[in-house]
Amino acid sequence: MQCLCRKLEDWEPESDDEDFEKSAEFSFVSGISRSGADEFDVENLEPVRHGVSDTAINNVCEEDDPDDQWAVPMHPGCFDMFKRMSALRSGKVDIDGLWRLRNEQGDYENRFRDFPERPDVKLVTGQYYECVRGTEYLAANPIEPLGLQALIDGCVGASDEVAFTSGPSVSEGEDPFGRLSFELRSAILLSLDKQDVANLRLASASFVRLPQSYFRHLVHTEMPWMWELESLPPGQAVDWHTLWTELSRSDGGALLDEQMREFEQKTLMEYRKWDEWTAELEKRGIKRTDPKWMELYSQWTEEARKEALEVVRKEKESGGWTEKRELRESKGLRNRRMIWGDVEEILRRIEGLEPEDGEGSEP
Repeated sequence: MQCLCRKLEDWEPESDDEDFEKSAEFSFVSGISRSGADEFDVENLEPVRHGVSDTAINNVCEEDDPDDQWAVPMHPGCFDMFKRMSALRSGKVDIDGLWRLRNEQGDYENRFRDFPERPDVKLVTGQYYECVRGTEYLAANPIEPLGLQALIDGCVGASDEVAFTSGPSVSEGEDPFGRLSFELRSAILLSLDKQDVANLRLASASFVRLPQSYFRHLVHTEMPWMWELESLPPGQAVDWHTLWTELSRSDGGALLDEQMREFEQKTLMEYRKWDEWTAELEKRGIKRTDPKWMELYSQWTEEARKEALEVVRKEKESGGWTEKRELRESKGLRNRRMIWGDVEEILRRIEGLEPEDGEGSEP
């Protein structure tokens, strides 16, 4: 955990302060606590910045606290993305805007009032993090996803100017698009969605082979969270088709496993008789707060999962189950994609805040 802390009246800049901290009116950034939070208390912040080694956090501004000393809790990886995106959108890292947003729209249960809920986050959120199969990506590193740089490096270098050496057959006859220059055909592609491009390849021989620039466009427009690509040298040859294809498989969301998980959960309930099992534990005096409960639950779910997978196997053999294509999912990139969407919403809300007195006025 990392925190935004309130600047006191005697606050003075220190040598390791970033420019956005020096210019901020309300807040500065704390060190990082490896142990997270215990209720409202965060301890062992390292390094100790501006004398703050521990603090108290809250998602809301308490009305009975006129000095507003509650720190704003953040995950370091999420804050790293906030800094990056805030600088891109407004030219500065607006930590004062984040502080004001907590004060005006903070919500105890969901960060901010009426903030879009992520089903997987809601599934595991409580007093303690609850491990649910299929949500492991929520704990994956979103800043340096495993294997991402190797994937990018593998697509950099010599590549054909176009993708697809062959394609769908098209009807014979005059192709009006054949009269257009390569540049005009490329411009047409950029104005169409992917389904229309697929249909165009069926209708025109001129579009059977697609330029790498089209897939570069897809990567940059569909995956703005891929900031690693900003450092590629201008004019560098890149196999954008392969890069887009691989990222589409693992970019943090394409054809995820919700269907399988829903089916499995349904099977767990039906085949293992959850209600009867929990009632039996209650009779034995084992409640959910008992450490023994989690041990027994793990055994129960493992047995139930084996039964569920056996049901799926039989469904597949009988042709009653449509299996989605296998994904080489990057959990870190999937987590990054989700966080990126949340930070976009946070920045949109900050931009919508009413100016404070003096903001936006003529000097």
